[in-house]
Amino acid sequence: SMGHNTPEYLHLVGEVIRLAAADRNRYVGDPDFVTVPVDRLLSKEYAAERRGLIDLNKTIPVVRSGDLPLAGQKKRENTTHLTVVDAEGNMVSLTQTLGAWFGSGIVAEGTGVLFSNQMRHLHMEPDSPSRMEPGKRPRSNQSPIIALKDGKPFMAIGTPGSDGIWQRMAQVIVNIVDFDMDIQTAITKPRIIFGDYQETGSALKPKLQVENRIPKETMDRLRATGYEIESVVEDEGRVNGVMFNGRTNFLTAGADPRNMVYAIGW
Repeated sequence: SMGHNTPEYLHLVGEVIRLAAADRNRYVGDPDFVTVPVDRLLSKEYAAERRGLIDLNKTIPVVRSGDLPLAGQKKRENTTHLTVVDAEGNMVSLTQTLGAWFGSGIVAEGTGVLFSNQMRHLHMEPDSPSRMEPGKRPRSNQSPIIALKDGKPFMAIGTPGSDGIWQRMAQVIVNIVDFDMDIQTAITKPRIIFGDYQETGSALKPKLQVENRIPKETMDRLRATGYEIESVVEDEGRVNGVMFNGRTNFLTAGADPRNMVYAIGW
């Protein structure tokens, strides 16, 4: 009812992203080493608690993580996403990454396969869930998604793009589910990305990167609510996906026009 990409809608999306990022930074790490409160983070009650912090007329000055009990807890393109659906309706959503350009720069002998440098996502802060420890897996932004409808695969979708990955996915899925867009339109529509991202901190200030296809008047109204706005030509994401259209019984694909992404059928 807010309307797609209106100031009210984008303000709400921005605040939700900031709240999610603060909790992700504070609580998410290798579950073999830290106790991640998954059930609590995904509960309706906690969502309502966090949602209660949102003011539709102004930004939260500084977003911090929620207070959850933790039992036992102390620019180069380098990621690729591939989505495939076959004639039987089987879906694959696959994201792989090297981390930074050429990853760690180390090649597995005799294979030509580069190792990533995702250990850069481990930190030295003693209270971080991603504190560096022997054998610990680093956190990853990769978010390949398969969505179900009535218990059956409905859509496979994904993107590269670091901390923006899950932000893009949320906006594209809302475009499809709530605004009834086809998958190509949903991917093409302009997006916003939370830009003031602090990897290890919980204090996240209001700064958004906004694609310049969004009107200046909308950006000005977002500024009036407290956001610092950086206007960008295009988001760096490369979303692609395949969706089953129940009305036509066809598979339809979408590829991001912002970069080198392709949709092919045969």
